[in-house]
Amino acid sequence: MATSGHDLGFVHRFVPAEDPNRTPLLLLHGTGADENDLIPLGTQLSPGAALLSPRGKVSEHGMPRFFRRVAEGVFDVEDLRARTDELADFVAKARGAYELAKPIAVGFSNGANIAWSLLLDHPEALAGAMLMRAMLPFDPANIAKLDGKPVLMLSGAIDPIVPAAQCDKLANLLRTAGADLQYEVLPAGHNLTQPTSRSPPTGSQSADALSHKLCGKRADRIRNRTRDRAQAEHLDPGNEPGPRVIYGMASQGDLPPMLGRVHPCTATPLIATVLVAVLVSLLAISLPIEKLAEWTSVATLVVFALVNLALIRLQRSAAPARGFAAPRWVPYLGLAACLLLLATALL
Repeated sequence: MATSGHDLGFVHRFVPAEDPNRTPLLLLHGTGADENDLIPLGTQLSPGAALLSPRGKVSEHGMPRFFRRVAEGVFDVEDLRARTDELADFVAKARGAYELAKPIAVGFSNGANIAWSLLLDHPEALAGAMLMRAMLPFDPANIAKLDGKPVLMLSGAIDPIVPAAQCDKLANLLRTAGADLQYEVLPAGHNLTQPTSRSPPTGSQSADALSHKLCGKRADRIRNRTRDRAQAEHLDPGNEPGPRVIYGMASQGDLPPMLGRVHPCTATPLIATVLVAVLVSLLAISLPIEKLAEWTSVATLVVFALVNLALIRLQRSAAPARGFAAPRWVPYLGLAACLLLLATALL
C-alpha cells in the first residue's frame, strides 16, 4: 500500500517493495507535476520495486519544481546546489525510515536536472540514474568520481526547450566523471511520449541493455514502445499542435496550471487534448468545411504573425540567449509577409 509523508523534509509518496530483490526507484517529477505523477511510470519500469517520490519544494506560478530558475534554460545555480543537498538529506532519511537500498533516480525534465546534480554532488546517495530530457547550461565547480555507476540519458532530437549542445555537454561531463553512460537521442520533443505496442527500430541495443540493467525486462518494453511513438511524432512534427501550445503556455504560467498537467498513465497533457478535441469537434459539426479551411488559414497566419512579434520582443529584451538567434531583419520581414497575406485573405 502506498503511503504519504511529510516528516522527512519533503511531501512524498512511498510505495513499499513487493519484490525485495529489485532496486528502489527515486522518482523526480518535472515542473508542474507532483509526487503522484511518476508512480505509474515507476511501476511500469520496475514492477514490484519500492518507489520513493518526493514533491519539489519550489513553486513557480503555483507549479512545483525542485529548484529555482532565472528564466527558461537558466538555472539559479546556488539554489540548485542548496536544493541538491536538501534532497540528499531526504534520501538518507528515507532510506533509514523505510529500510531501503541505494535507489536509482528516475527524473524527468526539472527532476532529471536535480537527479544529475545529486549524482555528481552526492554519488553515495544513488545506485544509478535514468535522466529524461536533462540539460547542463553551466559549468559545475566540482566533478565527482562516479566509478562506473550506470546512467541512461534520453534526450529529444526536436526538443524546443533543451538545446542539443547542452545535452552533449552533460553527457561528456558524466563520461568524464566515470559514469557507465548510455546516451540516446530520440526523435521526440520535450514531453514524455505515449507508449505504443510496435517493435523498436534497430541500432540502439546498448541503451536497451542499460535500461534492462537498471530496471529489468519491463523497462525494455516501455522504452521500445516510447521510442516507436516518438518516431511517429517525428514523421509528423505538426501532430497535435493545439494541446502542445496549451501545455507549453500552462508550463510557463501563462494559462492555469491544470491545463499543463500530464496524465500519469498516458504521459500526455490529457485536459489540454480533450479541450482541443471538443473545440475542433464542435467547429466541424457547426460550420461548412470550406469556411473552416478559410478560417484555419487565417488563424495560422495570425499565429505566425504573433511568433514574429514575440521574436522582435525577445531581440529587444536583455534576456540571455537560449541557443537560438536570427538576424534582426527576419521577424520584421516575416511579420510584414503575414500581414500582407492576411489583408489579401480578408479583403
